[in-house]
Amino acid sequence: MLQVVAPKQAKLAAANAEFSQLQVQLVQLALKKEMLAGVQAKLAKLQEQLEDMNRKKMMLEAEVENCQKVSLRCVPSKESITIHAKSKV
Repeated sequence: MLQVVAPKQAKLAAANAEFSQLQVQLVQLALKKEMLAGVQAKLAKLQEQLEDMNRKKMMLEAEVENCQKVSLRCVPSKESITIHAKSKV
């Protein structure tokens, strides 16, 4: 009878050891999933901030372009200064 039971007990012990290892791996996997969720949330927040900064950048670039156009209209060219000076003489 011992010859029949001993191999089964060895297989049971091996299966229990493997089961314990799998349980540890499942716990580690759950922790890694939590960490991943945290990283994904942080990434989403950073992406949102990047989009906001890109929108602000585009607005500032448009404002700079507009200011440059306005300043070009305000600064008289050399030709207009020469014409204006000649008309006063």
